[in-house]
Amino acid sequence: MDNTRQTGQKQESLWTLAAALILMGGIFAVATALDRSGAGAAGQSRGTVVHDRSFAAALSRFPEEMSRTRPELFGSFADGDVRIQSCLGFLTATVRPDRLRHFSGLADSHHYDDCLPLRAAYLGRSPRNFLAPDQRLGQVLGDRLDPSRLKDMLPAWIRPARRLRDAGADRIEILPHGIVLHRGGRAATVEVLASADITGRGIEDLVIRVTGSGPLRHALLEQDQSGALVPMDRQAVIAHAGLGNQTD
Repeated sequence: MDNTRQTGQKQESLWTLAAALILMGGIFAVATALDRSGAGAAGQSRGTVVHDRSFAAALSRFPEEMSRTRPELFGSFADGDVRIQSCLGFLTATVRPDRLRHFSGLADSHHYDDCLPLRAAYLGRSPRNFLAPDQRLGQVLGDRLDPSRLKDMLPAWIRPARRLRDAGADRIEILPHGIVLHRGGRAATVEVLASADITGRGIEDLVIRVTGSGPLRHALLEQDQSGALVPMDRQAVIAHAGLGNQTD
């Protein structure tokens, strides 16, 4: 009788151990899948690699950022008046190029400068091909960013050049994810906020922020055929950001 009871207890223990192992295996499989997809990984959103804490915080509250009230923009068009007070309203209205031109020219348009970069990063995927190791993105900006293509965002004292490091600064600081140009008592900073495959080419695109020339400015950069980093075509970004691609 004792032997029978001991055998039953051993079998019960083995079944308990097997169930625990199966449960642990399931948890590990789920965790592995999440890690590979980028979901739940620190500093990422849908595969986007985020390098800046403030941008990561904005992505973590993406729905709130899209609906947050911002200074009103107004436009009067042939088919009616348009009032914009949020990123969602701005992105919806500026799908039409004529409205984009109008609203982008208003004095308060800079309050909406981060709207499309936020949405593009939120929907971005992890690139198959990266421009450089993570800690060398500042050097990449210096070597490959064409400042003549960002002349409306950069201070006037940064002269047009093929490379940002040749743009007439007295001193240049290369940071892991950015570059600071000094001239006299002035400074301009270009920072990489996030990296993602935004337009589906599999190549690392960059979300950048420019400070030192008035309000904060944001832009999306891609690599052109020559290897230079240039602003992405807004209509291409809009199409991949799920906003449609309408024309005038």
